[in-house]
Amino acid sequence: MDEVSRRRATIRALIMASMLWPAAFNAPAQGQSAGQAPAHEGLIDHRGKQASLSDFADQFLLIYFGYTFCPDICPTGLQAMSQAIDLLGPDGGAKVAPLFVTIDPERDTVAVLADYVGNFHPRLVGLTGSPSLIKATADRFGIQYFKVFGTSLAGDDDDDGKNAGKNDDDDEDRNYLISHSSATFLFDRKGYLLTTFPHGATPEEMAAEMARRLAAAEG
Repeated sequence: MDEVSRRRATIRALIMASMLWPAAFNAPAQGQSAGQAPAHEGLIDHRGKQASLSDFADQFLLIYFGYTFCPDICPTGLQAMSQAIDLLGPDGGAKVAPLFVTIDPERDTVAVLADYVGNFHPRLVGLTGSPSLIKATADRFGIQYFKVFGTSLAGDDDDDGKNAGKNDDDDEDRNYLISHSSATFLFDRKGYLLTTFPHGATPEEMAAEMARRLAAAEG
């Protein structure tokens, strides 16, 4: 097996591992608070502003953890949550704030997040911060993740992998994927966890559950 084939096989294995990993291991139980979401402890949004809960006043929060270099799992999850919000219609969708918290703050700078979130939903807010703060936030939600080096497809597109493995040391330090659990968390206006959508939940399933929760909160 050549180098490019080996890397592709590794990526496929990581994607499958992420899908099979329990999505919310040690996550807070439904009805319990997870510190009213992560947006009030120093995280920075994709506009370069410190995030605050006041930014999301009177809204439910729909939160996804991932990273912009993710080849498959994260784009799929973010697309599903974006479509689910749109399925709620203009009025219902406006009552839900979608948040994307990076687990890769070394590469996911404010500028990178700003370019990325616009690919999914106009109201999607990207959040980053120091590695220690991101780790503490992810731990609160039961999100497990770790870096896997040497799995980039560098060299695939232009040279059939002829230059694979010839990166400088600095490039090697940033040449990794992240294996991580994948789930989308729905919080009410008071910061209590209502439900966790596993990876693979359809936009229709998510929208139906959110509509039910919104109706119950307003009934």
